Amino acid sequence: MPRWRLRSALVVGAALLAALPVPSAAAATAAPLEVVALGDSVTAAHACGCTGFPTRFGRDITSSTGIPVTVRTDGIDGATAADALAAARQPALHEALQSADAVVLTIGANDVEPLVTAVPDPARTAATATWTARVQAGVDDVARSVDALLADLDTSPRHPQVLVTGYWAVGLDGAVGRAVYTPRQAAAQVQLTALVNAALAAVAARHADTYLDLGPVFHGDDGTVDPTPLLALDGDHPSALGHAAIAQALLTRWLPPLQHRRQVRTPPVVGAGGSGAS
Repeated sequence: MPRWRLRSALVVGAALLAALPVPSAAAATAAPLEVVALGDSVTAAHACGCTGFPTRFGRDITSSTGIPVTVRTDGIDGATAADALAAARQPALHEALQSADAVVLTIGANDVEPLVTAVPDPARTAATATWTARVQAGVDDVARSVDALLADLDTSPRHPQVLVTGYWAVGLDGAVGRAVYTPRQAAAQVQLTALVNAALAAVAARHADTYLDLGPVFHGDDGTVDPTPLLALDGDHPSALGHAAIAQALLTRWLPPLQHRRQVRTPPVVGAGGSGAS
């Protein structure tokens, strides 16, 4: 990523934080916001050896506003959307999701990533038809499982703020992707990423939840930025810088509603001898 791009993102983030209310002692002593991050190896910070974006997101909220935050991270290496749905229905995680104030969901890449390297020559008509059918089945599985997961969250008495992230790429990207993928495979990845992201965005909209496109975070608003600095050495997962960028995108998108939610949940402070009623 060109240095000016990174500086620009940091300036925007600094401007956002400067506009926030100064953290107060009352905010620090209030009940913490509960954030649950569910997803695949991106959520788990695989291959990074760093603090993942969910924990960074929680820390950023607290450092910016004084609002205490507890974060539960349930990232499952290699998980498909169906795996995430099954995990979300296990008692312990189900309880955590039902009591959460905010849920971040990052899932779907593993449903289609194996198809990137399996893309056939277009001249092989039968093989192309089979590949296309497999792609559609994978995308349908993502949509169906995420839809069911968000429907479960719709029943939560806490009505959590739910944010579904998309992907910058469903497989290898940056310098590693350029070295490994053939032109046909690189094109297939772009296609598959767009299809998965479109499915995730549509399901999120159906449940009145928020969709966050991570494409601009890694590739810039015009799609021309090299994401290599934001990627781990495997070219597949975010680096520490990538996780920080995701956390910043979450903070920018979510901080106002999360802050409002905290204000709504916090009971009025009753002074000494006061009744709290007027």
